[in-house]
Amino acid sequence: MEYFCLVLIQILILGFIPFLGTASRCYRYNRFAVVHATDGIYIIPDDDDQTHQNDIDQWLNSPSLIDIDGVLVRPLTTYGPIPGVFEYYRSERCLSSLRDLAWPFEMNLSDAQRDDVFRGLVAAAKKDSWLCNYSPGMPQRFTFAPALLRGSMIQLSLFFGFPALVTWMIQFAEKRLNSFASSKPGQCIHCAYDCTNLPTPICPECGQNPTLSTSA
Repeated sequence: MEYFCLVLIQILILGFIPFLGTASRCYRYNRFAVVHATDGIYIIPDDDDQTHQNDIDQWLNSPSLIDIDGVLVRPLTTYGPIPGVFEYYRSERCLSSLRDLAWPFEMNLSDAQRDDVFRGLVAAAKKDSWLCNYSPGMPQRFTFAPALLRGSMIQLSLFFGFPALVTWMIQFAEKRLNSFASSKPGQCIHCAYDCTNLPTPICPECGQNPTLSTSA
C-alpha cells in the first residue's frame, strides 16, 4: 500500500508542473514549385513520382518566367505539456497563417505576391491526399489525446515506481529483520505471543507460523 501511495503522489506532483514546452514532430513533408511569371504566381506540386515534372520543365523554358524555386510544406503536430515526459494533448496545423511558411528561397516578391504564394499553397495542400488531413489554411486544432496520456502514465509509473518499489522492499525487509532480532526465544515474530511448546505450528494469537526464534 505504501508503494502505490508513493507512486500516486509522485505522478500527481508531476501533473501540476507548469508547462515547460512542447515537442513538435513531423514525419512527412510535401514539396511544391513556386513559379513567378509575368502574369502571376503559380504553384505546382513537385512530387517524387515526377508526375508534374513536365509542367515544371515547360515553365523553365517559358519566356514569361521570372523566377522559380521550391518550398516545403509540412503539417506540424505538437505534443505537450512536457515533451517526451508527460503528454496529454495534441495540436495540429498546416499553413494556418503566413507565419507557418518558411521561405528557403530568395525570390524578389512583394508582400502581395507572398500572400498569393500562401493562398496558392493552401489551395494545393487541400488537394493533396496527405496534407488535406491537417485542414490547411484553417486555425490550429487542439485535441485531448487519451492514448498519449496512458503512455505517459505507464512510463512515469515505471520510471518513478521502480525506485519506490525498491525502497518499499528494503523498508519491509528491515522491519522483518528488526522484528525477528528483537523477539525473545519462543516468541512469535509476528505478534510476540509466547508459542513455546505449542501442539501445532500455528500461533493462536495471529494465526501465522510463529517461526520460533533460536536466539539466546
